[in-house]
Amino acid sequence: MRTSQRTSHRTPFMGGIDIQNCKIKRQIEIITIRKNKRTETLMKKRGMMSSEEDVISDDIPTDDSLMVEKLYSDDMDIVHEALVFFRKKISVDTDSFSVNYIIRSGILPKIISCLYLYARHDIQLQCAWIITNITASDEDYFDSIKSAINPLIQLFIISPCEDIREQSIWALSNIMSEHNILEYTKSSNILKYLSKYLMNTKNISFVKTGLWALCNIIRMEKLSDVNIVETFEIIKKYISIRNDDILSMIFWILGNISRDGVYNQMLYDYKIIHILMKYIDGSVEKSTDFCIYSVKILGNIFALENKNHIQTIIDYGFLSKLKELILDNRYEKYLKEFCWILSNITAGEEKHIELVLHHNFLHTIKELSSKFNTDTKIEVLWIISNIIAKKNSFYINYVLNCGYLSFILDNIKNLAMEYLCLEIIHTLSTTTILNEDTIDILEEILLETKNDKIFSLTEKIIENILL
Repeated sequence: MRTSQRTSHRTPFMGGIDIQNCKIKRQIEIITIRKNKRTETLMKKRGMMSSEEDVISDDIPTDDSLMVEKLYSDDMDIVHEALVFFRKKISVDTDSFSVNYIIRSGILPKIISCLYLYARHDIQLQCAWIITNITASDEDYFDSIKSAINPLIQLFIISPCEDIREQSIWALSNIMSEHNILEYTKSSNILKYLSKYLMNTKNISFVKTGLWALCNIIRMEKLSDVNIVETFEIIKKYISIRNDDILSMIFWILGNISRDGVYNQMLYDYKIIHILMKYIDGSVEKSTDFCIYSVKILGNIFALENKNHIQTIIDYGFLSKLKELILDNRYEKYLKEFCWILSNITAGEEKHIELVLHHNFLHTIKELSSKFNTDTKIEVLWIISNIIAKKNSFYINYVLNCGYLSFILDNIKNLAMEYLCLEIIHTLSTTTILNEDTIDILEEILLETKNDKIFSLTEKIIENILL
C-alpha cells in the first residue's frame, strides 16, 4: 500500500514545454535561415515562396521612409513590395533595422491589418512571416501583436494556401510558447482544425510546426478539454516516423498524458505501450533519447497504482530491459530515473517486489551505489523502505544480506536523507537485531540534532533495539 509519503514522492516525467529551449531553438532556426536564405530547402522551411521576387535585388530602395510610404499605398503591388522589404530587413536583423524598429515605428498595425486582405495571398504570407520573426525575438512584443492573434487563427483555419497556414500556425506557436492565449484558441476551436491538418498533411515541415502548436495548446489547456481521441490518432500516426523533431514532440505529449493517468487505458487500446517497448528493446533504431523517453513514460504509469497496467508492462519484459539499461554505462546519468521506477514498482504488490528481487536489482544497485548522487540515493532508500515495509522476514534478510544497512548508516548524516534513513532503521528495529555500530551512530544523532522530530524518532529506535 502506498503511503501519503509515497504520494508526495511521485514526480511524473515531462511536466511541460521548456519555454526557453523552444525560444532558443526557433532563434537558431531563424539565424540559420538568414545565413542561407537563398537555399531553396531552407526557404521552404520558413514558408517562403521560391520565386524570383524573393532574391534580394540591387534595385530595391534602401530608404526606410520611402518603404513606409509605400506600405500605405492604395496599390496592393506596391504594398507587397514594401512588405517584402520589411520582411527581408527583419530577417537580416541588421544594426540599423531590427524587430524593435518594426514595433516602435508604428507600422505594425498596418502590417497586421494586411492579414485581412484575403484576395492577396502573397501579402498575407509576408505579413504572417514578419509576425513570425517578431514573435521569435527577445523583444517585449505581446501587446503590439495581440490584435494579430485572431486573424492568424482565421488564416490558419480558412486559407487555401498551405504556406500561409503553416506560417500562421508558426507565428501562433511562437506566441503560445510564452503567453497563454487560451481565450483565443478555445473560442476559435483551432485544435479541431489543427488535428485535421495533422492527420491529412504530407508536408513534414507543417507537421513539425503543427505538433509544436499542439504541444503548446495542451500545455495551456486541461487534458480533459482536449479531444483525446483525435490526439491519440495523431500520436499513432507519427510515433513510428523516422524524424527526431517530430518524435520529440510526440513523446512530450505522451509524457503529459501518462502523468495524468486518466487516459492510460488508451495507451493500451492504441498499442502505444507495445511501440514504446520497441524503442526500449532496440527493435526501433533511434537515438538513446527515445529509449529513455519511453522508459520514463512507462515509469509514470507505475506511479499511478493501476495494477492491471503495471502487470501488462512487466509482462512485456520491461524489468529485464530496465536491468540492461542500469548496467549500460551510456545511461549512467539516468540512474535516478531508473531507481525512481523501481521505487514505484516496489510500492505495489508483493508479487512485483518478488520480481524485483528475482532480477537481482538490489545487488546491481548496491554495486553501482558509489556513482550515485544524493537524489539517486534517496530513490534507493525508497526502494528499501517499500520492500521492508511489508515486514516479510525473507525480504528484510535479503535487503540486509545485500549490505544495505551499511549503505543506510553511511548516508544517515546527510540532512536530505536523514529522516528517511531513520524511518527504515525504525522498521528494521521492530523485527531485526541491529549491531552496536548502529546504536553508536544513533546516539551521535541524539547528541547532535536540533530537530525535535529527528530526536524523537531516534529515541524510539534506540528503545526498540535495547528492549
